[in-house]
Amino acid sequence: MPVLYLPTLIADEGVNFGNNVEGIVSNERLDIDEFKCEVNVENLEINNNISSVVEEEESSINKDICLQRENELLLAKVAALEEKVEFLLANGIFPGKEASKASIAFARVITNDSTPPYTPEQLDVVQHLQLLSKENYEYMIDKFKIALPSTESVLSWQTKPTLVGFDDDVKETLHTIIEGMTEQERTCAIQFDSLKVTDTDSNVVTYSLGLQLSGLCNEWRILLGFLLTREYSISVLEGVLREVLVGLKGLSLKIVSLICDRHTVHVQFFQQYRGYLGPNRLCFPPNSEDTLHCMFDIPHLLTNLLNYFLDNQVFIKSRLGKQIDVASPALIFKIFESKNDLDASNITCSQLQKTHFATSYYKSYSYENKPMDRAAAIFNRNVLAALDSDIFSETEQVMVEATKKLFAGIIPIVELCTNNFINNDKNEACAIAYRSIFFLQFVECGNIPFMLQQSLETMTSLLLEYEGIKPKHCVNDGIEYDFAEIRKRCGGRPAFNDLINVKSRSDCVIKLTRSIDRTLFWSEKCFNA
Repeated sequence: MPVLYLPTLIADEGVNFGNNVEGIVSNERLDIDEFKCEVNVENLEINNNISSVVEEEESSINKDICLQRENELLLAKVAALEEKVEFLLANGIFPGKEASKASIAFARVITNDSTPPYTPEQLDVVQHLQLLSKENYEYMIDKFKIALPSTESVLSWQTKPTLVGFDDDVKETLHTIIEGMTEQERTCAIQFDSLKVTDTDSNVVTYSLGLQLSGLCNEWRILLGFLLTREYSISVLEGVLREVLVGLKGLSLKIVSLICDRHTVHVQFFQQYRGYLGPNRLCFPPNSEDTLHCMFDIPHLLTNLLNYFLDNQVFIKSRLGKQIDVASPALIFKIFESKNDLDASNITCSQLQKTHFATSYYKSYSYENKPMDRAAAIFNRNVLAALDSDIFSETEQVMVEATKKLFAGIIPIVELCTNNFINNDKNEACAIAYRSIFFLQFVECGNIPFMLQQSLETMTSLLLEYEGIKPKHCVNDGIEYDFAEIRKRCGGRPAFNDLINVKSRSDCVIKLTRSIDRTLFWSEKCFNA
């Protein structure tokens, strides 16, 4: 086996060899550590570079998103501006952000174009504006130089009368009012009254008609709207009532009556559409199953009757004022018999006549010798939903409340009495007159407007004088009759058997105001008497 001999030098310096190896290893380790540090530094730099790149990418993405959003907003603004520019070029004006639909519609009719293409909505707004106030409409044109359509153009566009205010808001309010009511409490009547608008200039609106819905069993009412029209005819009234009745469908209302004054149009309308149940009812809309009572309000009805007497020189006696000769029934019947074509509709007077009532009563209200004006003022305020106590004096409020209570109870009596009196059916007229006496005997005089009391007393005295029944005596606060004689003459008439036996004043008032069912029951008995 061969032997390896190391050099002597190495063998002799063994210790020094070991030290050299350790130094080499240490150097190598230092080199490795330095390399690792360099690697770590490079890795750190790489990581930093990667993070920077990622951050830059994220920032770039966010910037792109922001730019995209800004671009979308700018495009939307450009589109809005283009729309406004188009509108400006076409109309010369545009609405603000919070403008209502009505103001936008009004703004769009203000234009410099002499023949603009108006939309139906714009036409409607222009007509309403012009109809509500012709003076203000022309003032806007003359003073502010706004190129609104001329009044002649507006008139040419008007195809049918428009019921102003009868919209979804009114129906929603009505729904809130009647919510939770019983069927009886929802029983109501439509009241309407026309007002003739006079003007020396060329009239655009000659009539204004207000419509109100009123509860008959409890105190609720709501103004439905106004009709502004140049002519007031049966077709106009038909269209408005049809619009109201159709519009109120689905609200669970029980509309039983129409209440108005004895305007010629109203009377002719009732005559045209009266139903098969009698002359005081009508079927409307035509071919419908619903029937409505036709009632005329007391002030207009009685005053028109008295005015008709006065127009034919039939003077009325004032119980509370100056004594005026009372026309005899023979003279009245002679006047009626001389007019062969006379019927109930001819009672309506075309012009207001001064009546011979006590003037002292009306002086305090600035209605001297004009009870018709007084009656119309009360009824118009009622129709316009202004029966709040704070706008009436105490005396006025008593008159208004009494008029309202009289609507349901006494109107059918006076209406039938008038019709039968005019038609010369004396027996029926006198039977109804007994009920008028019954009413006057038991209702507090202080709660009856003087005009109504005076009218009923006058008519009753004329009718009973014809049958030979004289009053026991006349006093300043009314007239009294012998009820024994009245019972003797009308005891066999079933319509009044339950009425003439009422003993107390309070019992009468309770029966008159208890409910609409009882009122209509009495009306039915009176109709069928």
